[in-house]
Amino acid sequence: MKNFIGILLIVFTTVTHSQNGFKLVDNNLTWQKVFNDSIEAQELIKDLKTAKGFIFADPKENTYTFSKSFEPLGLKKHGYIKSKYPWYVASDGEAKGYIEFKEKRYRVTVTSIKIYAPFMVGLEVSDELKLENITYYVAKKDKIKTNKATTKVLALYDTFFNDLFTKDPVKTDDW
Repeated sequence: MKNFIGILLIVFTTVTHSQNGFKLVDNNLTWQKVFNDSIEAQELIKDLKTAKGFIFADPKENTYTFSKSFEPLGLKKHGYIKSKYPWYVASDGEAKGYIEFKEKRYRVTVTSIKIYAPFMVGLEVSDELKLENITYYVAKKDKIKTNKATTKVLALYDTFFNDLFTKDPVKTDDW
């Protein structure tokens, strides 16, 4: 019976982590997802720039490199409540990555998720904040942590990124 429960626990944690698009690449937390949508690259990039505040570098072939600042208020519509999440989710941050377009689909890879965190100066915490990679808080020994708090944080960021990169439906008033 103990073996069955152990196997069930392993399967459950594996399934839980495979549901979101996070993985560790070179000891860095990365999020990746393929979106099946026939949207043109220029249309999506324009939408991300104007409606969602993305900054893009010059494109190379079918790849667009981006940077996006975010704040906790942007996470609220995805279920973020300050008292229910670890402190580092309450910080502003930035995400960097790239979007690749190919035959009626596009793949988004977020290669860097950083948050503003306090740091130690001697034995005191500084009033200043510096950008710190979120991998420090959600990974240990080249593996994503499987505790409840980390799973909850990754699920929150997963829905946040899914929403960011999904083309908003066209709103019509003729209903």
